[in-house]
This record gives sequence, C-alpha cells and structure tokens, in this order.
Amino acid sequence: MDKKIYTTGEFAKKAGVSVRTIRYYDKQGILKPSHLGESGYRLYTDGDFAKLQKILTLKYLGFSLDEIQEISVKDTDKDYVRRSLELQLELVQKKIENLLVVERAL
Repeated sequence: MDKKIYTTGEFAKKAGVSVRTIRYYDKQGILKPSHLGESGYRLYTDGDFAKLQKILTLKYLGFSLDEIQEISVKDTDKDYVRRSLELQLELVQKKIENLLVVERAL
C-alpha cells in the first residue's frame, strides 16, 4: 500500500492550520517533513499528520512549544508525558478555583 504524500499546502489544509504554522513548526524542529522534494519542497505523510495532531492537541491543552518539543523528544518516556499532563490538569484545576472565587466576589 502506497503512502499518501502531501505538499505543505495540502498538509496544512488537511490539518486546518496555515502553511505558515507548518513552516514554523519545521523551522523550530517540532515537526520535520518526512521527505524533501527535488526542488526542496517539504513533503508530509499521514504519519506526519498524526504527529501534527498530537502537537495541536498539546498546544490546545496549554503546553508551550518548548514543552511540546521536549515531549516529542522524550516520546518514548510515557511517564514524562503522564507527569506533564498531570501538572497541566493541576494548573487548570487551580485556575478554575481562582475563577470561582472571582465569580463569587462579583
């Protein structure tokens, strides 16, 4: 079975993000393309799409790009990812508590 290959534009459209975002992630070393075309074009696969979905999910959860890159580097260390998610959950819970205090005060 052949793998589908996407240009940067196709890949960005499939993910619902801008081409600029894809290029930025490449420049930062967070998401490198699987292949480079003859003219230097970035070419992405469905495997890259799965990585991008993980990046976008972590970003949505409030992780910084530095943290996301660190998680990607330590992707095989499941405890590291679990601890990071637990920390994020704790921060969200504290923020909710603070917002409830503000709500009661208003």
